[in-house]
Amino acid sequence: MIIGVYGYSNSGKTYLIRRLTQKLRSLGYIVSTIKYIMHEDGVFTIDTAGKDTWYHADAGAQMVVAKLLNETVFIVKHSMDIETITRIIQEISRPDIILAESCKDVDIPKIAVGDIEEVENTIFKYSGYQSQSGSQSPEGDDAAAEDEDVEFERLVKYIRNLSRDSSNAKRI
Repeated sequence: MIIGVYGYSNSGKTYLIRRLTQKLRSLGYIVSTIKYIMHEDGVFTIDTAGKDTWYHADAGAQMVVAKLLNETVFIVKHSMDIETITRIIQEISRPDIILAESCKDVDIPKIAVGDIEEVENTIFKYSGYQSQSGSQSPEGDDAAAEDEDVEFERLVKYIRNLSRDSSNAKRI
């Protein structure tokens, strides 16, 4: 099952995905995530010019794999659609749930975060933590943290029910 999370910049999308990942993992789910990066100039790379992986790609490699002791990084030198990405994730990690951040325009079930107009396939409106200071974390604000926890637990329950009923969720 794949679920998108969308909202304005600094609305708490990453904070929510972190909390959902931790909670779902604690409940025994295998979770993978996708981060859509909407860079201002339309160009962004995780690779660093002048490093060995960059030289490999600069020479023409379509995919460069960096194998480290603690992780493996795949750098594919072209964009992929969500179906291709989820197929690859499924092959590598066999997740129960994929959470995709900032994928408002993709045809998957979605969670709207914060004060944003809902788009097609929105399945849950999450107000999350709202502070006057712009922080997306309720630390130090006990009343807001309690409200956010109640809403968060409702969301977790909703996701768990979706994952049990594959007819209501897009399966990968």
